[in-house]
Amino acid sequence: MSHFPQSYSIGNSGALEKSDPSKWDGDARGICWVWEPPNRGSAYVMGIDPTFGRTGWNRYDRTREDLKTDNGAIEIIRIGRGNYDDGTPRPDVQVCEFAAPVDPTELGDIANVLGRLYAGTEDDQCKCILEVYPGPGGITLQRMFDKGYTNFFRWEYYADGPATETKSYGWHASQKTNRDLWIKSSRHINLRQVIVRSPWLAEEYADCRMNPDKQWAENPNGHDDRVRAFNLAIWQANGFSLQVERTAEPVRQNSQMIDWQASDLTFDEIRAEWSSALDRMLG
Repeated sequence: MSHFPQSYSIGNSGALEKSDPSKWDGDARGICWVWEPPNRGSAYVMGIDPTFGRTGWNRYDRTREDLKTDNGAIEIIRIGRGNYDDGTPRPDVQVCEFAAPVDPTELGDIANVLGRLYAGTEDDQCKCILEVYPGPGGITLQRMFDKGYTNFFRWEYYADGPATETKSYGWHASQKTNRDLWIKSSRHINLRQVIVRSPWLAEEYADCRMNPDKQWAENPNGHDDRVRAFNLAIWQANGFSLQVERTAEPVRQNSQMIDWQASDLTFDEIRAEWSSALDRMLG
């Protein structure tokens, strides 16, 4: 058994090829990390953060300067369904990750493979959400369209009223939407409603800080590409633009004030009634 997760590399023919663990050199880029194989009975969501990258980049043509280039990132999570026996909801689970400084067209080819691999309960491709504005995400979107991939998130207006779907595909980034994306996704993680498997994603999260001027989180010391892709996947999986978070609170109806002085109960009986009412409220 190797000490790191099972890994796959993206081959030139558009297929997944199992990597040789002996060739692992500590650089996670360009490897498709699979922590859980696809299950036809599960629902999956794929988040993508495209970048300009470098055309033709691969693990056999790496340079030291590549480490400064933003990664195109793909994150796939399995949507948590149902509750545990104690009523606690089952969390979402990270199942697959890819990150490398590839250009947006090549990232579209890779996403096409992974999205079909993790089709799950969908017909032949899982739901995909990617940032199309600003940045080169439109090229990735078009490339996936060319490959026949059509199961995309549609942009929604959600700020001042009920969320309504538009004809625009993908995530449109702005100060407000990026702020909302970070707040809701980080809360989802802090409440342990999603399981993170990737140590590289966890490292990026640990280094991210909210930039008060730009109103979104960024990593001042390195990359945050995996974080953006993962946050997008969380947003899509949980329908945050449509969902109103609610908590279960006990509600008492038809309650009337009791005039204890007018009752014929003794002091001990009144205290017993108070205790019983408190138990019902807390119970």
